[in-house]
Amino acid sequence: MSYSPGRENETIFFAAWNSTDQNLPSRTSGGSLDWNNTYDITLELDSTLNDLVSTENNVVKNSEGLEAYYLGDLRSTTSNTSGELNYYNIEFKDTKMSDQNYVIQDQRVPQADDTCCSVYTSAELKIKKVYRIGGNTISPYVRIIGFIKE
Repeated sequence: MSYSPGRENETIFFAAWNSTDQNLPSRTSGGSLDWNNTYDITLELDSTLNDLVSTENNVVKNSEGLEAYYLGDLRSTTSNTSGELNYYNIEFKDTKMSDQNYVIQDQRVPQADDTCCSVYTSAELKIKKVYRIGGNTISPYVRIIGFIKE
């Protein structure tokens, strides 16, 4: 469930995003198995669509403190002129799911696989595993698909 930047007001349910580009660090080389796990980049989120959702210090929460199913999206551009693609993952800081659910971003063109998901009381979108990275973000996005009531 990817999205198109500029269509934030058309999203389903509740969402938070940042329409301002965020500069990403630059890493343009690495062998085929050379994954660098030392990154801990928080993706900036500053706008919300609904008063049931808030952002504080780039953490998305719902007003009732309920657990929710979160879906995160990110696109990025690269200024690397050598043809290298950004190749990294996005994930949420915390989840109660049995597995951290993320997909490695394999192209920097709009794809349906540039998402991650989590079940938790809040959502902080991160970049941690990096092979190659550079450029800047385009509208990082977190959707709350549903709340979990006990």
